[in-house]
Amino acid sequence: MKWLVSALVVINVLIWAYFATQSPYDGLPATAEQSISPERIKLYTAEEAAKLPKKAAVTTDPVTNACYEWGGFNTNTVATARAALLKLSISPQEREDVVSDTIRYWVYIPPFKSLQAAQTKIQELQALGVAESAVMQDPLWRNAISLGVFTDEQLANRLLTDLRNRGVRSAIKGMRHAEKGLTTLLLGPLSPEVVTEVEKLKPEFAGSEFKQVNCQ
Repeated sequence: MKWLVSALVVINVLIWAYFATQSPYDGLPATAEQSISPERIKLYTAEEAAKLPKKAAVTTDPVTNACYEWGGFNTNTVATARAALLKLSISPQEREDVVSDTIRYWVYIPPFKSLQAAQTKIQELQALGVAESAVMQDPLWRNAISLGVFTDEQLANRLLTDLRNRGVRSAIKGMRHAEKGLTTLLLGPLSPEVVTEVEKLKPEFAGSEFKQVNCQ
């Protein structure tokens, strides 16, 4: 029996010696060690981290649609204005207004015999540096050229003087009385791009007023 006990002791010693000589990482895939590269790791101080480039945040301003009123149309001009808006895919609502007899000062060039003649004059005005001018489509003032409408006479006089200095001799100043029972067109909500297109129409309707209002 002694030889059996001795043999068991020897076997235990050999087993202990085998496991004692093995690395705890033997048998693991080589990629586990290779995936970590200590030499590539860099620790930053708080001051160094603060100096690192930061990616700028991308911000976009929200586009806000708004409502508008375009008023001052009589029975002759409201249909023309409505048709112009429909071409921009705008279907306005109408409101009848009762107004007092308000005087407005209008700087304009009297009607030409034809639309072609009026358009030729517009080109001449642009060459002289006159930025705002439009051929009128109002039946009473067809082919006249509107240069500006003001509630303050001094502003009208200032524009007239500027036109004279530029060599525009045919421009004159007249008074336009606001008519009772005018129509206001209610528009919106409109995007800023559409508002820009509507504002391009305004010079064709002397005496009209285009302004932003609260949406109902």
